[in-house]
Amino acid sequence: MAMAMSSYNHIFVENMVDGEGDKPSRILRQDQLLMPHLYQPTKGCHACHECTKAFTTFRRKHNCQMCGYVVCKNCTLAHVAEVSKDVLDVKVCLSCVAHLEAEHRLRRTGTSSSLRSSTELHRRHSSRSNMSVHSEDDVGEANLFQLSLRGKDAMIRRPSSSMEYALDYSWKHKWPKPPTLPLEADRLV
Repeated sequence: MAMAMSSYNHIFVENMVDGEGDKPSRILRQDQLLMPHLYQPTKGCHACHECTKAFTTFRRKHNCQMCGYVVCKNCTLAHVAEVSKDVLDVKVCLSCVAHLEAEHRLRRTGTSSSLRSSTELHRRHSSRSNMSVHSEDDVGEANLFQLSLRGKDAMIRRPSSSMEYALDYSWKHKWPKPPTLPLEADRLV
């Protein structure tokens, strides 16, 4: 029975979208998955890494199988992974899904050959996922960022508005603190 199921899974994987069309492939390779012993421990984690909502009896903890972070079920999408000629159902967080989609768009447009060396912003997503962000140096490409995750590159376009203040991430949320305006104290009086 195991042999018949394995061959069925192989046919299923071959018939799924290969990522060359408009939609990104929902099939992951073994090298895209993180080894379970590298996952973030669920025991000490009290809130979802994606939505920052507290875990409860009904909001259970799951590890993203690409980056290892602890997330809730609402912040995961099901993917299929082909591992050692076997097909597994895997849970992937929304951040990793966004990276996969950006990678797919990059492959589709064929801009990977136009990636140039750039200055690193020294911002790491996680030491486990080896993600870094680079910005382009010249003015024409000022809105493009190179995203690197485990050796895979993707270009991301940021909004054209520039920020005239430093981003402060020194709090419990993954987004920066709201900016303090120069005359904020006067405004609040």
